Amino acid sequence: MNYFDIVVLLYYIENDFEYNNIKKYIQEKITDKCKTINSKDIKDTELLLLIMDTLSCPFLDINFKREIASFIYKNKDDCSNIINFSLKQKNWFVEWKNIDILKKT
Repeated sequence: MNYFDIVVLLYYIENDFEYNNIKKYIQEKITDKCKTINSKDIKDTELLLLIMDTLSCPFLDINFKREIASFIYKNKDDCSNIINFSLKQKNWFVEWKNIDILKKT
């Protein structure tokens, strides 16, 4: 799964309980990608975009966001700060609330 697959699927399924297994699978894929991070030198643009949009995604819970932030920041305060900033930012690259793509009815 690449960045676009993940973002589109998260946007499409939102918090729909029917897709919880798919969301768990997506979270596993995000975690797997983040395990490759060298926190001092992130050179992979797709991975950086994925992290930023994961932290601002309203459809992922705070514990998962903490896990993702911990791949970059080892200090818990730094993790909390970047998550709080991301939540206040509302959007990084994905506008989670107003994307105009086909949705289920």
